[in-house]
Amino acid sequence: MEKEGDKKLVEEDSREGSKQTKTSLDLFQRVPILRAMFFEVIISQCLSSLLNFQFMMTVKDAIQDDEERAGWTGGVSDNDNDKIIDTAPC
Repeated sequence: MEKEGDKKLVEEDSREGSKQTKTSLDLFQRVPILRAMFFEVIISQCLSSLLNFQFMMTVKDAIQDDEERAGWTGGVSDNDNDKIIDTAPC
């Protein structure tokens, strides 16, 4: 059973959340560049996912053995990380 005080806290949290949502939506409507940046991020994430999927399907066609494919893709990731670490400013 819920206590009366807990129920009031939940209702207050719900009102506060809906107030924040309304404020956020108002901000996106008032500032067109913010809306454009939001859609740019969403589109770039979709494109990134699509390219990753295409890459994995291409690798799957080229390397049939699961263990060999996992080793090769893991090696590609390690090499990319090494390049990032090697070029990081100290």
